Amino acid sequence: NATGAGSVTVTLVKKSITDWKNQYTYTMPLDGAKEYGINLNQFTSKATASAINANDITAVNFSFNNTRNVPTNVSINLSKARFTTATIATAIATENTVTIYPNPTTGGKFTTSFTSELAQPMVLKVIETSTGKTVKTQFVNATKGANQVAVSLNNEQASGLYIVSLEADGVKYNAAKLMVNKK
Repeated sequence: NATGAGSVTVTLVKKSITDWKNQYTYTMPLDGAKEYGINLNQFTSKATASAINANDITAVNFSFNNTRNVPTNVSINLSKARFTTATIATAIATENTVTIYPNPTTGGKFTTSFTSELAQPMVLKVIETSTGKTVKTQFVNATKGANQVAVSLNNEQASGLYIVSLEADGVKYNAAKLMVNKK
């Protein structure tokens, strides 16, 4: 996500390239506050026409380019920079979603299914919609890729509508609705 006017040059700093001007770069025009995506094949080097081999990238540099040609104060907001091997259109279109089954559930047992870009600890919460009370907190050690987690609510949970949320460091999944029916 980026906000600002002008452009941003992204430089992928490779350990095997010692001359800064030969590092792989891409200049992206900014046209408002939105999410941007760059494919690795868009990065070019002045030293070679070869596509980048990303095996020895040690840093990523973001540089703002002023297009007004006059001194100006700059305000840039850059957030949620992330890297993926998926194509950019797929990575941007794929939202962090949680699927629940069976839904509705009888007896409070269900499975959540989600995809994680990293192996990371996560927190799953089940929240009662009528009271806003968290009725279940479950810690999840997600693996990179597809994940399934079995969840069992307390047998005393009332029938009704619940929200299932899933969060990790810097990642929040879209909440899912769960209907619980008593046995």
